[in-house]
Amino acid sequence: MEQVELDPGALLELARYKMPFGRFSGRYLKDIPEEYLLWLLRRDGLSQHLLERVRSMLAIKENGFERLLDPLCPPAEGGAVRGRASGP
Repeated sequence: MEQVELDPGALLELARYKMPFGRFSGRYLKDIPEEYLLWLLRRDGLSQHLLERVRSMLAIKENGFERLLDPLCPPAEGGAVRGRASGP
């Protein structure tokens, strides 16, 4: 089995990274549905920075580890429940 070195700073940055645009703008990547992240990967013109974070988050989600990021994320603003979209 291949050993993977984890950078705690990179994991913290990933946990706190918010979607910069679109339907889920301002939401933490971990709170965005997998289907949307997969859709993003098929789009042209995304920055390498965003692509790397989306790929990393998908790997975390596909292995069921997204809850491990909860302690690294700041509390949801305004008492909102994380993981739920507001509006229609």
